[in-house]
Amino acid sequence: MSPGILTISIRQFSSISELDDYLWLSTAPYHVLGKEADAPREVFSLAVRRAGTVVANVGVLSFGVGVKPSWVAMEADLLVGFNDRVAVFSLEGITIRKDIPLLSLFWQFIIPEHASRVCVLCETAVVAMTPGGLPLWRVDTDLITNFTIAESVIRLEFADSPPRFIDLRSRIPSATS
Repeated sequence: MSPGILTISIRQFSSISELDDYLWLSTAPYHVLGKEADAPREVFSLAVRRAGTVVANVGVLSFGVGVKPSWVAMEADLLVGFNDRVAVFSLEGITIRKDIPLLSLFWQFIIPEHASRVCVLCETAVVAMTPGGLPLWRVDTDLITNFTIAESVIRLEFADSPPRFIDLRSRIPSATS
């Protein structure tokens, strides 16, 4: 299965029992991520479709309000960022291959131009990994309050320290952008 023919949609549920009912009634295989969350605050499901048919569902129990999961399909894998982790699914059969701890709250995926990697922006770090989820490098930071990206250089802003610039293709700090 190629990522180019997949579509993925997100749906939010009001409770875990509503998600359970939805997954139970679905004829597609499913996985639930975030089961270790003590008191999930928000509940989501990602529906993975091929040619309009749901081929898998991924339920996500979120740590806190506003902590939404995100996903990116690269090569033969689907990466799902949630809570403080990235789960890597094989697109062949939609089986989970890896569960990668981020050691910081997941915010979003960033795919640098002209790079064969995906970067993960976290609450206090930027992590680069291969499309299959193998960590390449990590830059730990203070609490990130805002960011901008220009030509694969990310400008990180913090509450109590000056901005920091990182080239997402190489991890090399940049003076400015």
